[in-house]
Amino acid sequence: MEQVQRTWDDWATETFVGDNYYYYKTKWEHQIPERSFSSWNWAAFFFPFYWLIYRKMYLYSFFFFLASVIGYILPIGLILHGLAGAYANYMYYKTCNTTIRTASQYSNDDALSYLKRKGGTNLLGVILTIAAIIILIGTIFWGLTLLADTSGTTSVPNENTYNVISVNKDIVATAPKTYEQETDNSNDLYLYDDIKDSELIFNLYYKDDYQDTVNEQYFMDNMIDYFNTQYTLSPVNNKEMLTLDHQAPQALFKSTIGTNILYFYFTCEKFDKYYVLTTFTIRPSDWDRVSKEIADTISSVRPNDTI
Repeated sequence: MEQVQRTWDDWATETFVGDNYYYYKTKWEHQIPERSFSSWNWAAFFFPFYWLIYRKMYLYSFFFFLASVIGYILPIGLILHGLAGAYANYMYYKTCNTTIRTASQYSNDDALSYLKRKGGTNLLGVILTIAAIIILIGTIFWGLTLLADTSGTTSVPNENTYNVISVNKDIVATAPKTYEQETDNSNDLYLYDDIKDSELIFNLYYKDDYQDTVNEQYFMDNMIDYFNTQYTLSPVNNKEMLTLDHQAPQALFKSTIGTNILYFYFTCEKFDKYYVLTTFTIRPSDWDRVSKEIADTISSVRPNDTI
C-alpha cells in the first residue's frame, strides 16, 4: 500500500513541477513539508520575483515585491536575494505538497487537470510582468520629463516675483517685483524698474499676419533698426548672452544717451500663434547682476491659459 501511495505522489509531483522535475526531485529527497530546509537555487537568487511568478507562486511573489520595496529603502536587498536563493526550494516544495494533498481528493482526471493548472511554469506571466514594469518605468520617466518641462516653462511666483499679463491678455510672465507693470499703448507688456532705470518690454506679432518666410530674426532686425533711428547702437561683444530655457536669437548693443551709456538687449521667441519680441535696457554696471532674473523672466513667458 505504501508503494502505491509513493508512486502516486511521484506522479503527482512530476505533473505539478513539469519542467526541471528531476532537479527538484533531488533537492526534495528525504525532506518533509513540516520542516524547513535550505538548498541553493541560483535562479531564485538572481531573479527571485520573476522565478516565483514563473513557478506560479503568486502570493509569495507579491510578498517578495513588498519586501523588495522596503529593501530598496533600507540596505537589505542582497540579504533578501540571499534568503530567496536559500529557501526557494523549500517554499516550492511546501507549495507542491499542499497542492498534491488537495489533488488527492479528486479523481485521476480532475487531479491531473488541477495539478497542471496550479503547477507547471508560467513564462507568459513573466514576460507580461517584465513588459508591465518597463511600461511603468517608462511612464514614470515620461511623467518626470513632462513635469520638468512644465516647471521649466511655467514659473511659479515667489516672494520676489509676481505674474504680469499683457494688455490683450495673450501672454503671462513671472517678473521681479522691482519691475512694475505700467500702461503703455505702444507695447503689449511694459515693465519698468525706476531704481535701475531699466525697461523690460514684450511685443506680440501674430503669425497669421506675416508670410511664412518671416522668422524671429526678422522682428529683431526691425526693432534694432527702429532704435538705431533714435540712438546710435553699437554691438557689445565682451558680454555673455542670457541663458534662456529655449533656443532663440539674441543680440546686445550699447548706446550713449547724454552722459549715460545703456545696454539694449533683443531676443525673439516663436509660440504656436505668435512671435514674442523682448527688448531690455539696462546700465552696463547692472547687466551681470540682473542677467539671471531677466533670463528667468523671459523664459517664463507663456500663453495665458486662463482666457
